Amino acid sequence: MPTTHAFGNHFHSHLRRGFRSQRLGGRRSFRRDQDRLVPEVSPLPNGIPSHDTFGRVFRYLDTDAFEACFASWMAEICVGTDLLQVAIDGKTMRSSGGPGQKCLHVVSAFATANRVTLGQEAVDDKSNEITAIPELLKRLDIAGKIVTIDAMGCQKKIAEAVRERDADYLLAVKDNQPTLLAEIKAHYFKHLESGFADVPTTFCESTEKNRGRVEYRSCLVFSDVNFLSMKDDWKGLKTVVVVVTDRRENHKSASEIRYYICSRASDAPVLAKAVREHWTIENNLHWSLDVTFGDDDSRVRKDNGPQNFARIKRLALSIVANASGKESMAVKRLKACASDERRELIIREFLQL
Repeated sequence: MPTTHAFGNHFHSHLRRGFRSQRLGGRRSFRRDQDRLVPEVSPLPNGIPSHDTFGRVFRYLDTDAFEACFASWMAEICVGTDLLQVAIDGKTMRSSGGPGQKCLHVVSAFATANRVTLGQEAVDDKSNEITAIPELLKRLDIAGKIVTIDAMGCQKKIAEAVRERDADYLLAVKDNQPTLLAEIKAHYFKHLESGFADVPTTFCESTEKNRGRVEYRSCLVFSDVNFLSMKDDWKGLKTVVVVVTDRRENHKSASEIRYYICSRASDAPVLAKAVREHWTIENNLHWSLDVTFGDDDSRVRKDNGPQNFARIKRLALSIVANASGKESMAVKRLKACASDERRELIIREFLQL
């Protein structure tokens, strides 16, 4: 396996044409019109590889080695950037299955502020996210960061794995941890009537109006977790977070209370932002993969192709998402397809994050 530095240079100079022909522009015929660009990147006597050649390469490329190099490369690119929070969540490629073959489910680590996928780990089905997340964490440089995971990741071993990487966790608590959830609920409602005057807390609230919808949010943080009978089972546990939301739109309303545990001793405004930022992995990664890159419609199925191609799509999405300009993702891709200069610019912008 190549070193990280060698991989970055080699990959930048030899596979970026693959992004050009396969993902950034999204047109197979694009390759035939761009053979003249190859000498600018590296010598290829036979021109840019065909669609089928790329397919064969991704089918047989070792997924673990490929992902390890990518994770290290992304860590190098993010050095010096404001990388504060990493959201982890899974997504299924719904057309990647076939007769006797399950659809590929991939757990991704997403830098919320940077809009960069730092790494991914493939699992057989969603229940195996519990075992996949610790493997993913081993490849990530997350020291000093806060890692946010939904209820599937609210496991003692995952909390321990995050702390072993010198990071902090913020985990959603739901019915898969019934005792923990029941104790947090009981503590919250016990002190609700007194306005939490008799327990150490921090609090923040906000109201947002947007296109006829009004959304109220509040965040309460308990800094004393001694009321939890199993607090010592959760490595480094320091705070309990309760988030209340109330949405009103078209004379309809919906309220929700969500509960979290956290290993960081931060106040309510900081943790409220972390809770909200977690959902960028759904909006800026998973949604964009489906709408802009047709991820759920991808028919790549054979061998290692689905997993390797998922990695390429996430990289291409990171490149386009960090491109300058206020255009939509689709327009940025179209410009990358139509203009050599624009395509070169957005790749260089990404490499210089």
